[in-house]
Amino acid sequence: MDKNRAIIAYLQQCPHIQENPLFFNFADVSDGNNHLITNSDKTKSQYVDGSALKIYTFTIACYKDVAYNPLGDYDASRFDENIENMAIVQDILNWIEHQSYDKNYPDFGEGYQIDDIRVLTNDPNVGVDTSTNPPLARYSISIEIEYLDNTKKLWT
Repeated sequence: MDKNRAIIAYLQQCPHIQENPLFFNFADVSDGNNHLITNSDKTKSQYVDGSALKIYTFTIACYKDVAYNPLGDYDASRFDENIENMAIVQDILNWIEHQSYDKNYPDFGEGYQIDDIRVLTNDPNVGVDTSTNPPLARYSISIEIEYLDNTKKLWT
């Protein structure tokens, strides 16, 4: 299995991602869609035995309808779509952190050893895509996987 397919299979275990479509690198920008965007796969350290420590980074973008609700006299028991959407994306972030804590990593296949998966932010980044009608919020989470690539290792 290649790394991209491994990450897709891994993310599809997340309950919030199971509930909505997941797209790879190109997405239909619609409410509820999740978008996996590859960022880089870089070598951090090269070792004399031919193995390499690498960092694979990607972003999960979640698209949600934007609600224009003034908070006014805020009532915590009142439903607010924007707060609920942020909580859903935060749950995805928390799920990944929990998987990391349990050392439940994607399976890159033979010759690869994942050392860690980490979310690079405590809160999802938020932006608004006003080119859509109605506008959509884009919540994004950046993630990196640190792994040892032993596929070119010369000896054991």
